[in-house]
Amino acid sequence: MQKHRPSVTLAALLLTIYSVQSQAGLTFTDKTTFLSNLPGPAGVLDFDSLIGGANLSGTTQTVTGGPGTGIQFPASVPNVLPPPNTLDLIVVANTGNNPTISGLNSLGVDDSGNYDTIQRGTVFSLRLTSNVNTFGLSFISPDALVNDDIELAAGGNTASLAVANPTPIAGATGYYSYFLGIIDSTGFNSVTIQYGNTPPSGVAFLYNIDDITVAAAPTGIPAPGTLALLLGSVPALLLRRGRRV
Repeated sequence: MQKHRPSVTLAALLLTIYSVQSQAGLTFTDKTTFLSNLPGPAGVLDFDSLIGGANLSGTTQTVTGGPGTGIQFPASVPNVLPPPNTLDLIVVANTGNNPTISGLNSLGVDDSGNYDTIQRGTVFSLRLTSNVNTFGLSFISPDALVNDDIELAAGGNTASLAVANPTPIAGATGYYSYFLGIIDSTGFNSVTIQYGNTPPSGVAFLYNIDDITVAAAPTGIPAPGTLALLLGSVPALLLRRGRRV
């Protein structure tokens, strides 16, 4: 007499794998690696289609390409050296004190005394008009940053700055770009710029932000790494289904 052992269906296996995978997010400090892991088409907000000096506080800017998601900028950000107590986020034109990693403009604050750059300690959040799975951005600074100086937080994940290999900016001696990114299959609709070091370990620094990258996973498509894990499990599943006792 033959007995059929209980077997797991392929659909159930896929659901299990996807559920496990969706619990984990990935963080990145290297832009090339980040881009190679995108779960879907990406869009970029590079600020180049905007006018230098434009006030972005309280506005929503649509990301070109990708999911077509809008980025909502806060009404203002705190000024860590008042007065005044708040500053506006603005489009900063590419000049000798504000180089960019691409194109014409970057993101800064209306603070002419500091070349319209953002100061360390200015914690602020950016909201998204729809859930996304991917968010990344570059930081540009002439200052000597150290590990964990800047953090990007989203969806329960925190990417912390790693400065082992900063990228020199062409034509801007002494300026470097750093990158932080997060990919999370569960999705999120808000990100926060924050800081991992506090004085005296952390020192003052200034920076601008450029090339915000946003992507969403296509509907019904498993997160990065899921397919490889599934394919690795299929032979064992088929062998199990074919056994008889």
